[in-house]
Amino acid sequence: EKGAVDLLRRVKDIISESDVAGRIADAIQDHTTEEIRETLETASGQVDADVDPDPIVQALSERDVAFADDFANRMADDIRETVADGWEAGKNSDEIREDLQEKNDEFGDWQAERIARQELQIASGEARTRYADETDRVEVWRTSGDDRVRDPHSDMNGTWKRPSERWEVDYTETGRGVQLEKVPGDSRPGIGCRCVTTLVDSDEVSDSDHAGVAK
Repeated sequence: EKGAVDLLRRVKDIISESDVAGRIADAIQDHTTEEIRETLETASGQVDADVDPDPIVQALSERDVAFADDFANRMADDIRETVADGWEAGKNSDEIREDLQEKNDEFGDWQAERIARQELQIASGEARTRYADETDRVEVWRTSGDDRVRDPHSDMNGTWKRPSERWEVDYTETGRGVQLEKVPGDSRPGIGCRCVTTLVDSDEVSDSDHAGVAK
């Protein structure tokens, strides 16, 4: 019987009262520094340059401060969309409740793990972006090359952007439109992305493969 705004507020209150998001955030924080350092070591193997990793590690290690809010917002948005879709379809409150119960697994451990993996993937991607900026390189999008790669990301394979830009990824066929991503897969339709970037000199790429836009 609640309006959409009241419902969203109540959902966020419930999530904030629990310690689920906080525990996930703490776990991510424990692993972020290690992930970033490993990423920078890999990048240094690709690029012959002497870059002090500590400032990059320090800056990116602080990026998870807002994780709990982000987790709560994602969950609340999913619940709100389920309720709104139910209302639009003319469902009664019992039917909408059943729809929400069917989404229970999405709010369970596997969802938390998926978001945690996503956060570490983003941290790793941002480390490569900062390293590219420090070494005056551009980033080239690379997929994992298997049959699990989603079509919008297959289309991005081999394209490039400057560190100051965002990737322009077309998810139109999935109904999500065009998304701007700092690193591969950091938008909602990109969750679960396994793509990475490689760093190359700007004279090694073609203008026709440019897929970045100014932030």
